[in-house]
Amino acid sequence: MAELAHIAHIHGELDASQRYAETYLQRCLERDHAIDSAYALYTHAFYARLQGDQERAYSSAHAALDIFSQSHPTAMSPGEQLFELRAQNELARVEGNYTASQESLEQAVSLIQAMGNHYLLADALFDQACFAQQQGKYLDARHLAQHTIKRAESKKLSHFYRRSIHLLRQLAEAKEQQR
Repeated sequence: MAELAHIAHIHGELDASQRYAETYLQRCLERDHAIDSAYALYTHAFYARLQGDQERAYSSAHAALDIFSQSHPTAMSPGEQLFELRAQNELARVEGNYTASQESLEQAVSLIQAMGNHYLLADALFDQACFAQQQGKYLDARHLAQHTIKRAESKKLSHFYRRSIHLLRQLAEAKEQQR
């Protein structure tokens, strides 16, 4: 279900993304598996924030981090550590804390690179580029979008390429309007 939420998001269907995330969360909570539930809570927080529901996003991100706090970091797999970092990143975004979101992103990027997952890397960079734009950090947004484009080109991740180009155009238009 998390993958369906992601696919819907890629296609601009945020309502569908949120519905899939909610269904995924319900199923994970029913199974009572802590790490799956934490990931589902992070996913729910991400799509709730994109829908403008800051309260639910905060609650879900915080709940995900509560679950992760019960695990010892050395007992967590790299994937679980990444989920925790992404939940930290999401909580920082919900709080509007760009600096904290950038710090958790940098840690996540290091881990993703060590894992060799190019898709997740492009996804993380692009999401941060969008957040940077929302926070008025236009130079950071441009840099992150350009970095995403480089990754997307080299790994043939066409939707990240297209979306990053679109973001760069938006940034250029915003710059022109400021003149």
